[in-house]
Amino acid sequence: MIVLFSSCKSTPFIEIKENENAYLIRNNNSIGEVFNENFESNAIENSLKRFTPTIEEVNLAEHILRLGLKKLKSKDGRFISRNLKDYKRQYLGYINSDGDKMLHISFYLDKNSKKQDNRFWKEEYKMILDGGISYWIMKINLNTNKLENIAINGVA
Repeated sequence: MIVLFSSCKSTPFIEIKENENAYLIRNNNSIGEVFNENFESNAIENSLKRFTPTIEEVNLAEHILRLGLKKLKSKDGRFISRNLKDYKRQYLGYINSDGDKMLHISFYLDKNSKKQDNRFWKEEYKMILDGGISYWIMKINLNTNKLENIAINGVA
């Protein structure tokens, strides 16, 4: 694990605090909220089993994310790669139909979320449908170490 993270260009996240629904994580550049397995969210199908991601799983997912983004050649992919540190994150863990541990991660461009109540992304999972590259989601398979899906929001 140490070798894996030492090859990353960013500092691994550390846990800051825990409350009844989630715990806050932070590194030198970014901040996120990890929701526990009992947190209800319409982003995850009700029939799927949930789990609370550990800090090690979040750091692994971030490493997989960085490697996956390097492969994206689109304009949006390049923008996200350059500005990844500016996105706040929300993490939801679940077990897919194959029994693999998955992380569903939402990203909010910090400049835009500062205009709103700063607590909105910490207390409940928000599904935002527009906003373009300022809001996007992805799924990472922690068993296969693969980025399975990136969905960048459309522009209204």
